[in-house]
Amino acid sequence: MNRVRRSIPALCATILLRQLDRLEIALFGARRARKRARRQPSGIDELQACLAERGCELALPPLVIELQGVAAFLPWLRIGRAERAMIVEFAADIWEASVPEPLI
Repeated sequence: MNRVRRSIPALCATILLRQLDRLEIALFGARRARKRARRQPSGIDELQACLAERGCELALPPLVIELQGVAAFLPWLRIGRAERAMIVEFAADIWEASVPEPLI
């Protein structure tokens, strides 16, 4: 299931704009490679569109890990070194985007 649950966009719609303005938001997730080949939107695409409608810019481009077959249902068993390196780099980028620079 690569679709966002209905409650997540509903939750997004209830967050006050002034609160969204104070947040650094980044999206990540996995999707089945077959959906991308068919050009079907994934849950991340839907959530990004929901945030964009509210005028919210993401701190980073979304991280999407493409998974094949069963791996979509058991991702940690099928994620290789390259994908893990992408996740670590994404986490470091989130940290850099969200931690303010020291005042000197």
